[in-house]
Amino acid sequence: WASSSTHLIELAPKANRFQDHSAPQREAIGSQSTSPILIDRQGRLLRTIDAALARWDGATWQRIGAQNGLSPGNPINALALDPNGDVWMGSGSNGIAHWVGYESWEGWTQKDGLPDSSVWSLSWRDKSHLLIGTERGPAQLDIASRQIFHFFASKDWQYGQVSGLLKDSRGSVWASTWTGKVVRIDPETRRLTLAADLQWLLFGSTWTTSGDLLFLA
Repeated sequence: WASSSTHLIELAPKANRFQDHSAPQREAIGSQSTSPILIDRQGRLLRTIDAALARWDGATWQRIGAQNGLSPGNPINALALDPNGDVWMGSGSNGIAHWVGYESWEGWTQKDGLPDSSVWSLSWRDKSHLLIGTERGPAQLDIASRQIFHFFASKDWQYGQVSGLLKDSRGSVWASTWTGKVVRIDPETRRLTLAADLQWLLFGSTWTTSGDLLFLA
């Protein structure tokens, strides 16, 4: 699957061409520059529509928004699926929100300990800890205690908006930023190391399954 602000396309197994599944109306597509997508446990695709979500069941689109009790903030910049099948969202104005049902919500903002309420990226460190990339640095949410943990001793983050967060095979956390910085974080010592200073990183990074090679985009 691949998505943009205007289209959603699918390359089926053994197919040679992508198929267009774009929603028919502009409202259902959204106008934001980022367009995260994920697949839920039922195989349905979720994508963002500004302050709402659209769900594709293989035949039709369903809009899930304020009328369903969904109000995580505008726009929704990041999506993640946890081991229980719940959806987590990072917004551009209201921190993160946890979807545990259509009408049941739990959220964290700067008032609850996030470096900033503008969230750009989400990634799981393990089954119990969610990595959160914000406007003013990375953080981690402990799911059991519901507490936010900061990865850096100083309150000042010098590297810009966090566009991606990942854990490598050695346990280090890596952060990429919109300004092209790649920062290695030691969660135990809370030491930050600038590993690379690139010209631009648009949508973050990803590790290979072996955890020994980092791809940047």
